[in-house]
Amino acid sequence: MQRPLALALVVFVVAGTGALYLTGSRNGAPAGPPPHQTVIPRRLRSDPPGSPRPSGVVPSPSSVTNPSALGASRTLTYLRGTRIFSWDVGSGAPRAIADLHTADVTASTSSPLIAYVIPQKGSDPSANGDFVLSPELHLLDMESGADVDLGPGFSPLWNALGRQFVYLSPTQPRGCDGETCTGTVRVNLAVPGQPTRPISGPGHWHLLAWSGDRVLVSEDGDPSQAISLSSTGGPSFAIQVPPSEIWDASPKGDELLAVAQGKISLLHLERGRPTGEVHTIATRASLGDGTWSAGSGVVAAALIEAGRQTRLALLSGTGPPEPVAGSEGAMGNVVWNVAGDHFAYVSIDSADPSRLQASLCHLTAGRTTCRDLFSWSQGVSLLKLAAS
Repeated sequence: MQRPLALALVVFVVAGTGALYLTGSRNGAPAGPPPHQTVIPRRLRSDPPGSPRPSGVVPSPSSVTNPSALGASRTLTYLRGTRIFSWDVGSGAPRAIADLHTADVTASTSSPLIAYVIPQKGSDPSANGDFVLSPELHLLDMESGADVDLGPGFSPLWNALGRQFVYLSPTQPRGCDGETCTGTVRVNLAVPGQPTRPISGPGHWHLLAWSGDRVLVSEDGDPSQAISLSSTGGPSFAIQVPPSEIWDASPKGDELLAVAQGKISLLHLERGRPTGEVHTIATRASLGDGTWSAGSGVVAAALIEAGRQTRLALLSGTGPPEPVAGSEGAMGNVVWNVAGDHFAYVSIDSADPSRLQASLCHLTAGRTTCRDLFSWSQGVSLLKLAAS
């Protein structure tokens, strides 16, 4: 599952102040040190990347994607090792943005905000992401350079429109051994212009997907069902679908893709609940990495079929997957633009199987045309596709 192309921006403000703040919370109390609600002016200070202000405040996004700006210069933002670069599709020129000293990075599709997780000072610097003993969640504005520490947190998951995200925050000291951590967590919602707030109680939660304005999670010890949490204050309820079978949910929250026992199925949802209407999309097949477009409602994902090389395929409605021509060796890592008519993905380089390559595709009039952008040997992850 994943992310974004055009930028023309919107400012979120706190009523009457012309500013934005976001406060971390933990166990119903402010996260980390004593409460702080620093207010950042509408025009952000340009602090150099990697020099965060310990304020618990998220920078106000300076823009949102404009789906009509398709004539703009397209840029592909990617992570190489721990450094963020922006690739100008037209000129083929990369531009270094920041070194975050971590590979645990996710990007908003519609604003310059990037969420990343690093170990708190004094903790093990070699650990990564979900397996950090004392994880610290940061937000970086790639345009202004403002970097904010939101306190203890990890596993940020943006919604399809990139305007809010959820994350996990520890509610008790964690214990980690390799890629296993113990300790309860809480699901927090982060919306620009508002204080963060919990949308779950403490538990052994894992984030699965956004489903409209709801968030699907699973809990250790219960492999039979997922839990649907409301981000708007509504009730939570169980969904009788094993979490291991949930591939993703639609940005509108009206469909859920499930993969199990060699079958890809589309489940219809009404107000977040399965109606019992199920369509079998494909048999003797599975889905690898990919994501749902918020703009077009199309899914692009690696299609795994017995006896065939993995290809990238598009899924729309209840029809069968449509493989993209020339996409053999697809790995996934799909990033959509906001309009939903362009996406980029990663595949094995057909000319040199020891390397990977990024390709850019355009959907128009029922056709998909793609071209290769660049290749690499290791350590690259696509973050977002945007227009500048």
